[in-house]
Amino acid sequence: FFFFFFFSNWRNLYTSIPDILSFSMFGIPLVGADICGFRNNTSEELCTRWIQLGAFYPFSRNHNGKGNIPQELYRWPIVAEVGREVLNIRYSILPYYYTLFYEAHSGSLQNTVLRPLWFEFWTNPVTYSIDRQFLIGKAIMITPVLEQGATLVRGYLPPISWWYDFYTSVKVEGGWQTFDAPLKKIPIHVRGGLVLPKQNSAMVLRDARRNPFELKVFFCPHGNASGTLYSDSKS
Repeated sequence: FFFFFFFSNWRNLYTSIPDILSFSMFGIPLVGADICGFRNNTSEELCTRWIQLGAFYPFSRNHNGKGNIPQELYRWPIVAEVGREVLNIRYSILPYYYTLFYEAHSGSLQNTVLRPLWFEFWTNPVTYSIDRQFLIGKAIMITPVLEQGATLVRGYLPPISWWYDFYTSVKVEGGWQTFDAPLKKIPIHVRGGLVLPKQNSAMVLRDARRNPFELKVFFCPHGNASGTLYSDSKS
């Protein structure tokens, strides 16, 4: 794995995305950045937005440098609340992540865990310069807030596909959109055509893996959907 030691500032919150995407393309899928930042002091708002983003890093951890103020998520009530919500989402889609890691291990460069939009939409030149959003696998779009004080965020959903709000399963128009993003919310969308494997989250992965599976189906314009689930001996 590879981990970045970032400064606790908004610029490094943003640059964590292209850095992680770059290492994914280098063939290192298990990569992340220090949530809330490692150097200098963080803030309540920055830490809130960083855990919203960092919960979806392949390698997700809060890591602090010596001499800085404490930045455990429980230090601020709102960070703790948001952290619980987004980490529950992460744990609920761990079967999807696990499958993506298996596919990345299989050797195909295109089978990255996180990927830039142009990996999936290479015929759409609009996607070539987008580095403030990313896909988990081929179908889950993350559009984080990366600017201080912002409660709206602009993002692009390639219109060749149908897209659904992750939280409500309501279909969303493609193209450039401005999404509501109050401090407690990160916009997440699912591409039509995916069957998403999920499990109820738990305090530890050992317990989560014992929970029943759920398959959420998001249809494409042709009325189809498919997905992959890798399961092993669970040892």
